[in-house]
Amino acid sequence: LLEEICGIFLPTLAAGRVVIAPQATNVLFGGPVAALTDSFAATKPTTSLLAPKLLSVWMTDMQLRRQVVPSSLRYVAVGGASSSPRLLRSAAAQGVPVYEGYGLSECGSVVATNRPGANQLGSVGKVLDGVDVTIDEGEIVVSGPTVMGGYLGGPAVGGPWRTGDLGHFDGETLVVEGRKDALIVTPTGRNISPEWVEQRVDADPRIVASALTLHPETGDLILVVSTRAPMDDRAVRGLLAGIPAYASPAQIMFTAPGGEGLAFPSGAPNRPRAAELAGRFPPAIETLPERMAV
Repeated sequence: LLEEICGIFLPTLAAGRVVIAPQATNVLFGGPVAALTDSFAATKPTTSLLAPKLLSVWMTDMQLRRQVVPSSLRYVAVGGASSSPRLLRSAAAQGVPVYEGYGLSECGSVVATNRPGANQLGSVGKVLDGVDVTIDEGEIVVSGPTVMGGYLGGPAVGGPWRTGDLGHFDGETLVVEGRKDALIVTPTGRNISPEWVEQRVDADPRIVASALTLHPETGDLILVVSTRAPMDDRAVRGLLAGIPAYASPAQIMFTAPGGEGLAFPSGAPNRPRAAELAGRFPPAIETLPERMAV
């Protein structure tokens, strides 16, 4: 939905030029990023929309190939998955005019976004005019003319749309904490939004995708990781420095090359698949003492 609106319809209405670069799409599935970088350099776009992982690998490829951010770029929206503030700061330092936003197809896509002159890291910015957002028991609820009437072939949907996303307001800006149905409750009763842990790992360009889940036998936290370059347990744990003990994974599982379906093309983790992969991982012989504390 958003790709068609931003990539085709709006440029056409504004008498702009639309360029389709099919060779660049392989990066969505963990392929080489060079074609994406080359497309940016050749096309010289004014705006772009990127998932956090695509932003990370694009920035890294430019650094390795000693290329610069196209001077034509004025606005790069980042969304589709949780973004690490460290990644956004690094992008801005490299010259990428990056702005995190939030939306979903059921609400006509964009609900809130940061804007030039008002870019608050750690938030998805202000809610768009004409859209109303409330927080009900921690869940983001959207109402307004952009909310869908229902799914194709399904019953009509009336009233506000419960997004299933957890969040809160920081002043006038919206902060998205993670998916309600992704919330992990540990055996000790801790509630953990896995996106909080995953975004720290995913900011590293060597990581294709990651997903935090529970081991089905022990209840230990397992971080399932897919990489595009060799990494070991120590390297991944270095990315998690500062994470409280209760949210730190007891074990890290590396998937086979290709990721074994760990992530969707948008970069968002496939959580049922992550749970399935974690079930194959041998349980830890010992449980960390801090995980046993109540």
